[in-house]
Amino acid sequence: MTPKKLRIMFLASHLTNSSGGTKFVFLLAKELSKKHELTLFLQKPPTFFKNELEDANINVKVLSNCSTGDLKFWLTFSSQIKSQIKYLKNESKKFDVVISIIFPMNIIANSINLPHVQHCFQPFAFFWDPILISKLPLSQRIFLGIMKILYGKLDIEYTKKSNIISTPTQEVSNYIKEFYGKDSVPTSAGVDSIFKPTPNQILEKKYLGQKILIHSTDWTFTKNTNWLIDQFIEIHKKIKNVKLLITEVKNSGLERDLAIQKIKKHNLDVELCGFIPEQLLPSYYSLADIGVYSGVAFKNSAASLWVLECMACGTPVLRTNNTSSEIEHGKTGYLFDIDKPQEFQNYVITLLQDDKLRTEFGESAREFILNHRTWEQIAKLFEENCFRAIDN
Repeated sequence: MTPKKLRIMFLASHLTNSSGGTKFVFLLAKELSKKHELTLFLQKPPTFFKNELEDANINVKVLSNCSTGDLKFWLTFSSQIKSQIKYLKNESKKFDVVISIIFPMNIIANSINLPHVQHCFQPFAFFWDPILISKLPLSQRIFLGIMKILYGKLDIEYTKKSNIISTPTQEVSNYIKEFYGKDSVPTSAGVDSIFKPTPNQILEKKYLGQKILIHSTDWTFTKNTNWLIDQFIEIHKKIKNVKLLITEVKNSGLERDLAIQKIKKHNLDVELCGFIPEQLLPSYYSLADIGVYSGVAFKNSAASLWVLECMACGTPVLRTNNTSSEIEHGKTGYLFDIDKPQEFQNYVITLLQDDKLRTEFGESAREFILNHRTWEQIAKLFEENCFRAIDN
C-alpha cells in the first residue's frame, strides 16, 4: 500500500540567484514539507532563501561546491555526477520517491533506484535553445557546443527514463512530447501568500498622479526589456503621465547599457529600480496599474511566476501569447504577439484609460490565483505525481 506520508528526496542544482526557478524550488519544498518528510539536496550551498529554508525547518544537504553555472563543474562533470550518484544511492533507502529539478539532476535521480518525478521547465536551454545560445559570446557558444556533444545525449536518455514528468504549462508539455517523445503532466506554479493587494503610502505618495507600468528583468535578451522600452516611447507620446518601473534581478549587462541609452536619448519616464526585496514586491505590484511580461522562449511557453504574483496582487497583466495558462485574454489581462507592437500599445492605452475595466481585470486576476494557483493546490498535484510514480 502506498504510504500517506512520503519521504521525499528533492534534488535541485542550486539556489544562487533570485530567479523564478529558485523561488519555485524553495516554495514547492516548503509546501511539500508541511505534510511530508522532505530533504533538499543541492549541488552547491544556497545563497538565496537560506534563512527562509532554516525558518521552514527544511533539511538541506549540499553535494558539492559547484554546479552548472561554474566552469569547474563542467570540467569535472563525470566525476561530480558519479560521486553524487554514489552518495545518493546510499541515502536512497531513507526515501520513498525523488523529485528532480533541472539538468543534470534528472541524470542523478534516474540512477539511484527510486521512483522519480522530473519537473521540466523546458529542455536544458544551454544545450537545446538555439536562440539563447546564439546571443552568447563566441567562446561560450564553442564551450557549450562541446559540452552538448559530450553530455547532451545523457539529458535525453535519462529524461526518457523518468517515471513522471511534470511541466509548468500545457505548451511546455507539448514541446516535451515533441523533443523527448514523453508524455508529461502540466502542474504550473503556485503563488506565495504574501502576494496580495498591499497598499503602501510611501510608494503611493512618491508616484502620485502617475499611471504605472511595471516590468521585471534579468537583462537577458529573452525578457525583451528593450523591446518594451521601444513600445514605451510610443505610449508615452499618447499618455504623458505614464511611468515604467523596471525591477531588476541583476543590474549589469549590454542589454541594460542599451536601455539606459534609450531612456536618456528619448527623455523617458523610466525608473530602473534595482533589486527589490521580496517583502516589498507586493507593494510595488499592487501600486502598478498594469504588469508587463514580454518574455519569449524557444518552441515553448515562457512560463512566469512573476505574472502570477502580479495577478495575486490584483494587478492585470499583459503578457506574450506563447501560453494561455496564466492570462485569460480579455478577462484578467491581455495576451499579445511580440511581432505586433501596435497591438500591444493599443492594449496598454485601452487599460490605462479605462479605470473600470482595469479594476475588473485586476479583481478577476486575483480570483483566478485564489481558485487555481495557491501553493497548497500545486503541492497537491506534485504529491499525486509522487504517488503515481511509486505505484507505476
